[in-house]
Amino acid sequence: MKKTLLLIPLMLCGCASSPSQSVQTEMTTTLVTTVTSAEQTTSEQTSETSTETTAAETTTTEYVPVYPDFEDTPANAYERLMISFADEHGNEAAPDDYAGVYSYFGKMYVCITTDSPSDTYTDLLDEYTCVSYKTVTHSFNELTDTAKKAADILGRDYSVKQFLVDVPSNKAQVIVSEGDPVEMRTKLEEQGFAVDLLEITIQEDT
Repeated sequence: MKKTLLLIPLMLCGCASSPSQSVQTEMTTTLVTTVTSAEQTTSEQTSETSTETTAAETTTTEYVPVYPDFEDTPANAYERLMISFADEHGNEAAPDDYAGVYSYFGKMYVCITTDSPSDTYTDLLDEYTCVSYKTVTHSFNELTDTAKKAADILGRDYSVKQFLVDVPSNKAQVIVSEGDPVEMRTKLEEQGFAVDLLEITIQEDT
């Protein structure tokens, strides 16, 4: 299953010439001090330029989400929701209260583990008349982890084809090519696995 943000001053110390020094010496000292100050100014300007360049480079690497134009359809709502889940690098990371979505007769049901949707959803989806919310028990992240662990255990003795989340039933699912589901569930139970969250489906190779 695809499951389908940031930078130091320098000081110079000038020493005054003693009264016994010649006029030539005083002029030489003044000249050296002037040259040093110019070098300092150049150094500070270079440092500031370098800092500005680094900040600009950092900004260009940040992920900026681009949402599709609004259409009151489940597909459009789903695309916007998935884009909103992306982190600063563009990788999808579902919120802990998210439990998946599914479509049914032109409606998109957003499953959540809370009694009412948070601003994460309403700020993005309120204009969609095709979106409804359904409160369930287990999050998408929890069920994905459950499905993966079950697939790892069963994969030692059976040919696992796929693991996923069955959103409408709010359960994890593992698909294997052959075997006895009862035997598999017993094997999982013996290892303390919560089989009540899992569906095992046999899908023979064709």
